[in-house]
Amino acid sequence: MGALVLLLIMIVLVALYVTRSILQIKQGNVAIIERLGRYSRTLNPGLNLIIPFFERVAEDYSLREQTIDIPAQQCQTADGISTSVDAIMYWRIIDAYKAFYSVQSLRESLESLVQTILRDRIGEMALEETFSSRDDINRKVLKEVDQVTSTWGVKVTRVEIQEIKPPEQIAESFNAKKAAVNFAEAARLKAEGQREATETEARGDAEAIRVKAIADAEAMRVLAMELSQGQYSAEALQFLVAQNYLKTSGDISQSSNAKVLFMDPNSLPGAVQGILSMLENNRTLPPEISDGDPKPQNGKQ
Repeated sequence: MGALVLLLIMIVLVALYVTRSILQIKQGNVAIIERLGRYSRTLNPGLNLIIPFFERVAEDYSLREQTIDIPAQQCQTADGISTSVDAIMYWRIIDAYKAFYSVQSLRESLESLVQTILRDRIGEMALEETFSSRDDINRKVLKEVDQVTSTWGVKVTRVEIQEIKPPEQIAESFNAKKAAVNFAEAARLKAEGQREATETEARGDAEAIRVKAIADAEAMRVLAMELSQGQYSAEALQFLVAQNYLKTSGDISQSSNAKVLFMDPNSLPGAVQGILSMLENNRTLPPEISDGDPKPQNGKQ
């Protein structure tokens, strides 16, 4: 009976020993093993064997990327304004041995390090500059943090400022200034657009006047030629003068400050005859006279 009890005790002890000897590490994790208080090895994911009562798991680390939410802290800017700044940090462990033995309380140390560097970088800038230089601040903080944590077996991948919150009165003043700048810029752009539109319209009007003047000159030249040579030039000219008289009278009557204009229709033939005489004289005079340059007489100037 005693032998049976002893056998059962031995079986229980063996089972307990085997159970404590098998250690399962999850994918993405590693474990630091110490033997009698000293570092022994680092276990990778899967089933691993350890020596019970002599070896223990000192720390189990995840190698996946993790985040630390940096709580808001008061920072003094270069222009003496106290502002609240918070951030978030992305990091991962690349060397579990260094992460465990190089620094105490890894997460707390990372948080304090980022807060210190962030406070120093904010203190180098004026408040208004911090709003427009977030990316630059992020890069500077990341570079400095990465230099320190490289000896901790940690890789910091990103540091991002979440919010820069100045005092309420300062924020209102800053927003009012920004709104004024935006309004002034909008007014400048509007004035510039109106000026360009006016210049474009003026150029268009000038071009239209030039084209119309050329067309009118050509029409007058052709008309003069036809009237000076045509068989019914007097009748045609009389018709044109009468037509222009009627159009002009209609325009005057529709004007807001219209005046009464009388013209004797019987005077139209005389006006037409005078125009024809001018055309005829211009056609028959020698070129040197019609051009207004008198011909020298007796060889004298």
